[in-house]
Amino acid sequence: MVKKRICIILICILLFGVNIWGGKQEAHSTKRTEFSSESRVSRVQTYIPRSPIYITNDNDLNNSFPGKGTMDNPIRIEGYNITAPSGDMISIHDTTFYFRIANCLLNGLASADRGISLWNVKNGIVENNTVINTFNGILLVSSNDNEILNNTCYNGLTIRESKNNLISRNIVKNHTQDGLLLDSSDNNIVSHNIVTNNFEGIAISFSSDNNIIANNTVHHNPSYGIYVKMSENNTIHDNTITDNGNNGIYLTGSETNTIENNEIDNNGANGIYLENSTRNVITSNIVSHNSQNGINLQTSAQNTITNNEVEQNSRTGVQLLESPVNTISDNFVHGNKRDGINSADSNCFDGTFVNNTISHNSGWGLLFWESGNNRIIDNNFVNDGLGLWGYQYEDFLQVEITNNNVNGKPILYWQDVNDKTVPSDIGQIILLNCHSIIIKDQNIEYASTGITVAYSSNVLISENTLSDGVVGILIYNSSSSSIVNNTLDNYNWDAIRVSDNSNKNRITDNIISNTAYGAAISLGGEKNTIAHNSINNNFYGFYLGWAQNTNITGNTLEGNTYGMTLNEASDNQIFNNTIQNGGEYGVGIDIWQGGERFSTNNTISYNTIRNTAGYGVIMSAKSQANTVEYNVFTGNNDGGVQATDDGSENVFANNYWSEWTSPDTNGDGIVDEPYTLDGTANNQDESPLTSPDPILQSTSKKPASGWTTLLVLLSLVIIRSWKKSRSKLA
Repeated sequence: MVKKRICIILICILLFGVNIWGGKQEAHSTKRTEFSSESRVSRVQTYIPRSPIYITNDNDLNNSFPGKGTMDNPIRIEGYNITAPSGDMISIHDTTFYFRIANCLLNGLASADRGISLWNVKNGIVENNTVINTFNGILLVSSNDNEILNNTCYNGLTIRESKNNLISRNIVKNHTQDGLLLDSSDNNIVSHNIVTNNFEGIAISFSSDNNIIANNTVHHNPSYGIYVKMSENNTIHDNTITDNGNNGIYLTGSETNTIENNEIDNNGANGIYLENSTRNVITSNIVSHNSQNGINLQTSAQNTITNNEVEQNSRTGVQLLESPVNTISDNFVHGNKRDGINSADSNCFDGTFVNNTISHNSGWGLLFWESGNNRIIDNNFVNDGLGLWGYQYEDFLQVEITNNNVNGKPILYWQDVNDKTVPSDIGQIILLNCHSIIIKDQNIEYASTGITVAYSSNVLISENTLSDGVVGILIYNSSSSSIVNNTLDNYNWDAIRVSDNSNKNRITDNIISNTAYGAAISLGGEKNTIAHNSINNNFYGFYLGWAQNTNITGNTLEGNTYGMTLNEASDNQIFNNTIQNGGEYGVGIDIWQGGERFSTNNTISYNTIRNTAGYGVIMSAKSQANTVEYNVFTGNNDGGVQATDDGSENVFANNYWSEWTSPDTNGDGIVDEPYTLDGTANNQDESPLTSPDPILQSTSKKPASGWTTLLVLLSLVIIRSWKKSRSKLA
């Protein structure tokens, strides 16, 4: 008896286990069916051919097809093959009975209007149908409380002026307009659909409010993935939006929407783009590998961007343009090809940037360009940093910059501080309206801008090592400061940048190398001095834009693509420098001719320019009245003519040209024939020297320290005048 009971118990347990296992298998199978694609077409293998169906009221519906019109026993329109060259193949108007359109094949022969259209109906289920070759696949107008399920719908699915509908698990594709459109429709659920190869994927437009767009796959649509226009309180969550031709999600003129937990990848423009849209929440999305910015706000205020992963986008991770009072918090912004987060334009103000992790972006980690009055708190930068930039004091002035760090070191932000030394082991330094500050013995690496000095004076930056960022040292609207004995290496843009309105600064005895696109030293302002620096393997060696009365002396420039560039720069003295083994040119004046001003009255003298792949000196059409004299030109331009002049009134005199050293029949040290330059000016050096020795001897000592240089200069002038007088007599 006991054995019999035990056997019965074991059999029950076994049967219960089999049921559980079978239930799990069924649930698993069901889940797989939900997310399959082409298999979810009509499950009927054979169809009943018939003509189009047109229903105008409940009685018409009830009298035409089986079923009682109740929830438990809906009227059934099932299993038909309808082919029609025009009109709608199934059209139902003004009904309230429960009905089901299922397992039909509807072929419009490329000319019919719609496969299924519902007008002012409710309680319908449209399920497992295949609609092909129509202008619009399925249309609902003024129809509420319907379900559109598991259909394969070519040429679009449109919901217009309709509420409380469920649109789920459909395949919508190959429409030349919006794939799945909600137009003036509220409180609908659009879920688990596959929307592909339409012009736009899912569109929500014209006061379509309080809809839920969830768990859809939207991909390979040539325009936007999901487009929201002038609509509010919609929730877009858990969608996969990939490989669309334009923005992944685009909101325009829309408020209080939530974009949450979506995967937005590899779209042709921005991942998420807001235009003229306010008070939206963008949270917990993965936004990556998009062709422009990850998240882009244009003229959009009071939005919250939080807890997103924004990485590997081709431009900036999070871009704000003319968009004030936004909150950017708790995001992970990594590996974007430009800036991590960029707040640009004077209308970007009162923003809050809190607790973001910003890592390994190619530009600035967090850049404020003409964007003041923000709160920047508790951000963690990894191989990135903070950038402040602009054109007036207010652009640099922030409400708060506290508790931020770069690679575990603090960001120091001083405003209105005087007569202090910066403490050691700082990750990044920003000074605003500070005076008599010493920055010394710092090792700053992988910070976007190592040291920023704005609206300050008498700052000493000495014996620091800075490397691996966008800009090493920025001096903006600051004067009488010194940058001395620093080593700067491997910057994407300028290693040292001194802006316009920065005067009487000294940049001396620094070693600067390996700028990728900018200059070792980029200089504006007046009466600055650049002396005795070693400038190696940079894109530009020196770039002088709008610089005046600058003294550049005793520097060595080697292996730079462009040696020295003067652009709209005048009255500068370039004296006793060595420029060698460069790329495009040694010294170029107004190579970029877009500005309005000419470069005039610059003096280039006693320099050695050798082994440049291009010309030793280039004078463009906007070069006027510049003087090039007593220089040594050796081996430039691959053995060809070593200078070119397209300008006017430029003077070349008493230079040594290595390929033009004879004849000198009278032994006066000047070649008998002038040296003819390339260029439209038809200019010449009338007195080329046979040897570099007089020039090299005069530069072996400091140029203005004694009488040697003066005597050499006088001798050369006398020789030149004597030769000219002899030629006239002859």
